[in-house]
Amino acid sequence: MAPRPSSPAPTAFRLVATNPDEIGEAARAWDAEFRPMERPRAESRLLQTVGSQTLLSYAALGARVEQRGASPRGQRTFALLTQGTPEVHWCGGPADAHTLLCFDEGGDFESSSPAGFAAHTLSITTDYLESIAERAELGSVRRLGRDARRIPLAHGVARRLHAGLSYVTRRVDRDPAAAADPGIRQALEDDLATGMLSAAMDQAPQPPLAAAAARGRALRRALDFIDAHAAGAPRIADLCTASRANERTLRYAFQEHFEMSPKAYLQAVRLNGVRRELRRRDGRPSVSAAANHWGFWHLGQFAADYRRLFGELPSETAKARR
Repeated sequence: MAPRPSSPAPTAFRLVATNPDEIGEAARAWDAEFRPMERPRAESRLLQTVGSQTLLSYAALGARVEQRGASPRGQRTFALLTQGTPEVHWCGGPADAHTLLCFDEGGDFESSSPAGFAAHTLSITTDYLESIAERAELGSVRRLGRDARRIPLAHGVARRLHAGLSYVTRRVDRDPAAAADPGIRQALEDDLATGMLSAAMDQAPQPPLAAAAARGRALRRALDFIDAHAAGAPRIADLCTASRANERTLRYAFQEHFEMSPKAYLQAVRLNGVRRELRRRDGRPSVSAAANHWGFWHLGQFAADYRRLFGELPSETAKARR
């Protein structure tokens, strides 16, 4: 087992938010964007325990959310959905509480998660990970490859990892000062780090679903087009052209991945764009200007749609801006 680093003891950071997009913005070391796809049903939570060589994050989201971004740089990240969390669509395939998700250093990710989503992620510095692998005689960490992977876990392995992650999270959530406790430090930087790496290297990666490959490629092209042109309120015909797929295929792909139509997804992306502008600290755009920029011209309907998604009027978002 690798020795504990002699750096300062872990510290904790905690946030409770009404809208899940605030969780993505606040997550330390992550370059994450959370796009709510429905009005929040419950509060969202973020708890992070920052160690000398590790970063343990727990996120619980109170709405259906599209997640995308990049994991912490200089660290290899492992994720595990909490027990009882509904299945999610992650990086092109399904994942549940018995699937270990592996991120490369600063690796891109995308996920569509339902309301009630909760997960732990453990990020470990590359040097420390190699040290663990050497001392535990696991071989080179390079064997994991550089692509995001979904690794099915045996029931006993998943149960042990869930128990360790939940133990640290509960202790720190009740008392953030507990992050400096030697027992928490050992669980975080020895036991959990070694357990995650052992599980990842002992199991064979799950191959992608071949039947969904064509839909996945069409969806990826459509999402890239939306990212580049959402403010122009493109038509579904534009998405079909960009994705090189017919409307039926595209509709099926969006329903499979996001549980919504392409039109509904596009509107949610544009509403999230308005919300980001209204919450920016480096400017004070008016509600009408932000709405017009994202292709909303009927302000009454826009305000109703915005409230339906975020649970507040756009004017309230602008007033709450810090």
